[in-house]
Amino acid sequence: MFIGRAERVVNSEGILVRSRFTCGYCHQRAYLAARLLRHSGIEAVVYGLNGHVLLRFHIDGADYFTDPDYGVGPYAYSDDPQFLHRVVLNNYAKASWLNAETIAGMATSYEDNAPYGEYLDIIYEEQRAGFRLARILANLNMALAIVAFGTALTIAYRLRRSATSSQTQLVAQ
Repeated sequence: MFIGRAERVVNSEGILVRSRFTCGYCHQRAYLAARLLRHSGIEAVVYGLNGHVLLRFHIDGADYFTDPDYGVGPYAYSDDPQFLHRVVLNNYAKASWLNAETIAGMATSYEDNAPYGEYLDIIYEEQRAGFRLARILANLNMALAIVAFGTALTIAYRLRRSATSSQTQLVAQ
């Protein structure tokens, strides 16, 4: 029971959960959105900027970006850094993000922008294995506690019975 609660608490703090889209970090949200688009037949890649992760997808011969974490986009990709800077700045500013200039700078720093490693399925499976092991260990711990408690009760009962029988013998003498 505690482990289930702990799992829910950890999940609400950003651990990848396939069943919902209410938490996560930028790369996790982009990863989930990419999986949804690919499932719909749209070519999509989780794309890392310098310090932030977006979703890059391809439709009708054009590349677009969207930011599932910030709820921004889609907006068209451009090889022209000045044009792209204006487009990104405009999209994030419309969404009232105060760090629009920072994101626009990241988007136009092409040398460090690349597809982001799609290793989250591995992480997800490792997390599930960890929670399974934690459940097993918690149940084992509970069983050991029950055995220890039962042993303590047995010892206490025998000590009390021994003390009672010693008192009875003293009274009889």
